Amino acid sequence: MFSNIIDNLTVKLIGFLQAIANGEKNFSLREVLARYDLGTSANIKNLRKALQDKDLIDILPDPTLIQDPVFAHWLKVK
Repeated sequence: MFSNIIDNLTVKLIGFLQAIANGEKNFSLREVLARYDLGTSANIKNLRKALQDKDLIDILPDPTLIQDPVFAHWLKVK
């Protein structure tokens, strides 16, 4: 089931989901951008919007959360 979701996402979107699942908070840090292949810090806003439009994440005042906690766990162990 989750593989079907991932198959329809770009590498950067998958990396952003993995960063969220792994508890990253500051996505614009150079280390985070490199570790998860997110591109530039300017790209973060577009990644958030794309995943929110696909109903995969919720953007709250502080954290960005994956809507399905089982999916978040799957991303951590993948």
